[in-house]
Amino acid sequence: MEYNIVTNLKLNQLIKQGSKYYTVQLGLATTKIDQAGDRQPNRDDQFAFVYSQYYKTNVHGQGFIGNIRFYTDHQIKDDVLIFYYEREEFIFEWEPIRIRENGVDAFLGGCIKKIETEYKERIEKAKEDSRRAEEEAKKPVKVEGNADRIFENPGAVSYADLKAYLDKKNAERLKI
Repeated sequence: MEYNIVTNLKLNQLIKQGSKYYTVQLGLATTKIDQAGDRQPNRDDQFAFVYSQYYKTNVHGQGFIGNIRFYTDHQIKDDVLIFYYEREEFIFEWEPIRIRENGVDAFLGGCIKKIETEYKERIEKAKEDSRRAEEEAKKPVKVEGNADRIFENPGAVSYADLKAYLDKKNAERLKI
């Protein structure tokens, strides 16, 4: 699966310096000129296009490690890494002490491991929620009728209201 990481320029440079597997990629232009001569958003990098449409800011491709692609968003001021995996967003704080001890590659690997376990939990929870919703939808809904509605608003009477009225009349008849 492909991971996309968006962060600020400072953290991207630290990752590039600290990782032995980081490969620099200059990225794609955010716009391109179409056949009519107008500038249009570049749809070649699908993630960058969707990100720019959703957040109204551009990201710039910086590099990759295997199937992990790194982007810089100059609007991010905090020291955070935002991972995008299967349309889900996961945010991690930059931990310089842990990185100094174990290295950037180990830090990224730990983040990915957390993402995969949390993503599986989210999927299982969503399946459980949808299963419960289906069970709730299958249960018959007993609609209570209002016997007095016939006299209050005859145009808004439902079948349940008529049934409640007839049941009330039968109960009164049996009491006598």
